Amino acid sequence: MRRHFEAISPILEQILYGGSSVSLNLLSITQSLPEEAHLFRAHALNQVILFKYPNFDESQGDGHDFLNCDAGNALSKRPVETGIYIPHDDRQWETGGVAIYLRSRNSTVLLEEHFGPEAVEQESVHNDLRAPNRTISGRSASR
Repeated sequence: MRRHFEAISPILEQILYGGSSVSLNLLSITQSLPEEAHLFRAHALNQVILFKYPNFDESQGDGHDFLNCDAGNALSKRPVETGIYIPHDDRQWETGGVAIYLRSRNSTVLLEEHFGPEAVEQESVHNDLRAPNRTISGRSASR
């Protein structure tokens, strides 16, 4: 459901309308799901749009691997990074919002500010990522 706003940036347009190869719109997915089927236990994390972006500058960031998935220097091994778009208005996404780029400087602090301490506690994060019975649009999200 694309709405036309004069001042939408090309980057935001790609995040919102670039399709599943660019983003995962949890705002629209979770609207029709019961709470127990939401992807994340931290409620606010289910009200965002996750997106991918190219990592052109490997010198950016503080070297912190928020998801703790990679050994060694995570930044140099990641040509594609993950971001979280948090719209100011959950009904008018085009009007602006905040983006948090995972693995960037202070991403853990920003995640805690926006979503609370449960969003950055490693045990909680890993439990969300390992939850085998979670589904997205009726499909199993197990790994």
